[in-house]
Amino acid sequence: MMRIGCFALVQPFTGMAEQFRLIRESGVENPDLTDNHDGATLGVEYGFAASVSLDSHPDKIRRMAETAGVRLSAFCAHANLLDPPAPDVYATNQIIKAVRLAALLGIRQVITTDGSEDRFRPLAHPRTAHLRHSGAALRTGPMGGRIGRGVALGDARSRDR
Repeated sequence: MMRIGCFALVQPFTGMAEQFRLIRESGVENPDLTDNHDGATLGVEYGFAASVSLDSHPDKIRRMAETAGVRLSAFCAHANLLDPPAPDVYATNQIIKAVRLAALLGIRQVITTDGSEDRFRPLAHPRTAHLRHSGAALRTGPMGGRIGRGVALGDARSRDR
């Protein structure tokens, strides 16, 4: 059985719960959590941004998905692995939060942007060792490109070529 997912950005200036509802109405049952951020944003607070906070309680997101009748398929964490952290850059700190939240939501796929396998060698570094035990697999591919080169956390080799 093949499950086809959908970016949860269907209609501009609409909140995540509405995105899930629109996706389900179109016949797709597996949206991903496409946009996410640290902390809070005004766009989410006032209902015109389809994003979830990496600091959200998993039950809040789970209830949104259940209400819409969808099953979350993946968690997007588009950043270059192990880039130096900066307050205005989505990087390693956010990837770690995304993997943690995905695991708490039962989502087994976390997608990032960089397609270079050489970028995964640092996952064996002790600083990121806790990611290997999250139960999630890290998927990588350029935005808009083929996503499917899977790398299990802690293993630098591609698993599903």
